[in-house]
Amino acid sequence: MNPENDEVMQEFIKIAAIFGSTMRGVREQFGKLGKKYPDLSHHDFRFLYLMNNYMNNNLKLNDDKTLREDPSVQRIAKVFDLSSSTISIKIKDLEEKGFIIHERLTNDRRKVKINLSEKAKKLLLNIRAPPILEFQNSIGRLSIEERNHFLPILKKIVHNLKSELDLGDDIDHPEFMRKMFRSTMEG
Repeated sequence: MNPENDEVMQEFIKIAAIFGSTMRGVREQFGKLGKKYPDLSHHDFRFLYLMNNYMNNNLKLNDDKTLREDPSVQRIAKVFDLSSSTISIKIKDLEEKGFIIHERLTNDRRKVKINLSEKAKKLLLNIRAPPILEFQNSIGRLSIEERNHFLPILKKIVHNLKSELDLGDDIDHPEFMRKMFRSTMEG
């Protein structure tokens, strides 16, 4: 093996170690928070964290609207790629626990506005970002030129790993990613 490959492998091993370490930290964090908030599941923590992240960072979907601009059940369902009924059940549960505020709009009683309560915001101050979001943030700090160089290389590495590990093409299918996300949200 040549020295450049050794150096690349060392950097990937560092990334894997960082992910492993942060995953352990997240599990420990949720364990501690679970004792303080026994009525919340780790799915509830994740949902609240992601809601807060989408609302505060003005993350947009393809139609250029943010959750801050349109905090409705339908919008949240679209952001999380879940059904409105699944989101409604989650919101109702979290509202009963005091973590969500669910308001009817005065100008149109059919529409509702969903926000995090002060209790949820206080809780979220104690939650460290999940590793994938930390990774996303670190990539976001790359320049456009750096990202343009990094993406083709990353795609090639993923392609090579898929071939070597015989993962097939399922991992590339959008439905695969939705199923992975749903399984983490719905338990």
